[in-house]
Amino acid sequence: MKKLVMAILLLLLTITAGCGDHRNEPQLFTTDILSNQAFDGDIEVSSTTTSITQGADNVFVGIDPVAVSETRGFLDFSLDTIPVNAVIQSATLSIFINNITFLGPTGTIPVQIDLVNYDPQKLLEGNFFQPPILSTSFQPPLNLNDIGKDVAIDITPLMAEAQRQRLSALQLRLRSLTKAAGLVEIDEKTVAPLLTVSYF
Repeated sequence: MKKLVMAILLLLLTITAGCGDHRNEPQLFTTDILSNQAFDGDIEVSSTTTSITQGADNVFVGIDPVAVSETRGFLDFSLDTIPVNAVIQSATLSIFINNITFLGPTGTIPVQIDLVNYDPQKLLEGNFFQPPILSTSFQPPLNLNDIGKDVAIDITPLMAEAQRQRLSALQLRLRSLTKAAGLVEIDEKTVAPLLTVSYF
């Protein structure tokens, strides 16, 4: 009987010790945030004019092969659901490519993503030129094979910096890194841009 009691006590101690190891591990949370279509938009700049669009069904980025103008896209994600003391483990931006227009039959478009901070309710021409807080790039560059597909981009450093600065929204500017002609059309109506964040 004494041996049985001792065996049970040892078993309970082992189980308790094992559970204690897990109690100290932080819990990982994951949340999906859709972009705010009313604030999303783009700014097109040519040698003579500037055109600003917000709240449309599509956002454009790149060089128009016909007008030879440059367009930079803007996406706005509210961070209200992310606690201010959260530690970012990962962040992914997912966008659906409706179309890519090249002057020739093929090509690639290297796209840079800038973390920026601006009044989301009204895009201004200055937002086209403002210095980024931090930047990353699409890897690999966009090409014709991406048309009609979701493209996922790791933007963990940008999200971590937005969290460090306690920004109320993750605001991204997308721009082409080359002057080669190519214009990307990002869907806003059917498959809205999505931010997926994992944090402790």
